[in-house]
Amino acid sequence: MIHSNYLSRDESTAIKGLLIFLIILGHNAVLTQSVKSIMPFLYLFHVKLFFIIPFLYKVKTNTFKVSLEKNFVRLYYPFLVFFFLLSFAFYITNDTINDPNQIANIFKGISDNKFLYFSSTIFTGSPYLIDFFTGYQFLWFLPVMFSLNITKNLLQDNKTARFIVLILGLVFYVVFYSLALTPEISRLRFNTMLFSPFAITQGVAMYFLGYVCSKILLNTKYNKVINITGTILFVALSVFLVYNLSINHHFIKESSLGAIYRFAMPFLAMGIVYTFKEKISKVRVFRALGEVSLPLYIFSTLICTVFYLIFKKFDAITPLNGIIAQVLIMLVSYYFVKLFYKLPFIYNKIFPQTLDEIKIWFSK
Repeated sequence: MIHSNYLSRDESTAIKGLLIFLIILGHNAVLTQSVKSIMPFLYLFHVKLFFIIPFLYKVKTNTFKVSLEKNFVRLYYPFLVFFFLLSFAFYITNDTINDPNQIANIFKGISDNKFLYFSSTIFTGSPYLIDFFTGYQFLWFLPVMFSLNITKNLLQDNKTARFIVLILGLVFYVVFYSLALTPEISRLRFNTMLFSPFAITQGVAMYFLGYVCSKILLNTKYNKVINITGTILFVALSVFLVYNLSINHHFIKESSLGAIYRFAMPFLAMGIVYTFKEKISKVRVFRALGEVSLPLYIFSTLICTVFYLIFKKFDAITPLNGIIAQVLIMLVSYYFVKLFYKLPFIYNKIFPQTLDEIKIWFSK
């Protein structure tokens, strides 16, 4: 089945670029440590909007095999490559993995079998385990997008199964991304993500978000009153949230309004982005960032760490230096990726185009 585009190619690319800009902003610790409200605000929606974009494309249903191969090559294989590389780097530079007390503190009630944890991360993409073994959590995006795309392809023409998955997705979305972080909920999230193959529970949660949001956008795209109201509501809630975060950094976690914010902000944020998609598409910087969004997402996070360590060494963690760092991180990350593109013998081994390429490399 093929449905018409809700986004043009330029609009899609530019929106991805805007989201990459926001992700770099959220990872820019020089800025987020000096302006405490930025990170909790951005983390309500900036990565989640990436999971809505696939529902706004022209899509041709593939067979399960084709969809599986395509998404494994594009998403899961890079996840495995960077998980192994970052785990190795973290292992030789940090003794956390070898600290049995640290393992006991993080995984209460679970055997401290590090090999089991490491192996399960390969097949589950658990963000908790990714963080534990690599020192970073950002790789969680890749297995979740992998499962989302597979689920989306399977349910394209099956209304009954789609309804069931949407109900499950609503439950997982509320549990993972809306409910307050009580000890019980935190434990439930941890156990669910620990044992979910290929991050399928998170993928189903994001399927709910993407499918429902795309339907709302489709049915209201010509309604200027709704678009203006949504924009005003997003801005008003954002101002209210940032103000309260400036007073209490844990406002989102501690306030009863936190669950509403966590549930609703991705919908409202995508609504405002969709409303202004034509204007966003005209911003050349966003289009440039969007053209290399996947490698930029990965490498910019690592480059953010380098800049944070440099600024921290000189005791220069200030809002002004955070803005300077944002510009530098974007420039260095972008041109690093562009340079990386010109080294196909390395780039293609990390971001291959086909499954046959991977088979050839491993058969040598």
